[in-house]
Amino acid sequence: MGLLDRYRPTVADEWKPATFGACVCIDHVDTLLDARIPVADGAGPEDIPATVLVADLVTSGALTILPSPNELYVVAPSTQERRGPFHWRVVTDAALEQFSRADAPVQLDDVLFLQPGVESVLWVGDRTVLAVAAPRLCIRGLQGAVVRALLNPRLRTSA
Repeated sequence: MGLLDRYRPTVADEWKPATFGACVCIDHVDTLLDARIPVADGAGPEDIPATVLVADLVTSGALTILPSPNELYVVAPSTQERRGPFHWRVVTDAALEQFSRADAPVQLDDVLFLQPGVESVLWVGDRTVLAVAAPRLCIRGLQGAVVRALLNPRLRTSA
């Protein structure tokens, strides 16, 4: 045991997702279903920005979030360093890419990290999965945090 190890909080190797009602979520995706997220790459008809309804994202499966109670840690491929714990995996497919620009000053991981209840965020693999440390959020609360992150206008501006 190192000198400062006794002051670090213990990290449990086991975790169970918080249930709806027993979580500390500010809001859930249910309250955001009527929100519209602007598409980053252009305008719709008559210069009205094209938008996507959050309810459509949820029903299409584009907002896929999986708990990872048995895979809390991520190992860095180059250094073999164990990082974590990360409680959730957010699968970011092509449907979510339409809401941010590649040259934006911030990316999805940056704005998701700023959401209440989210402790850390890390891209895994080829930037198709986000590992998220949010032990006290329920799945619907984390979906709400992702939607709030996608609503951030800085994702759609160029640097």
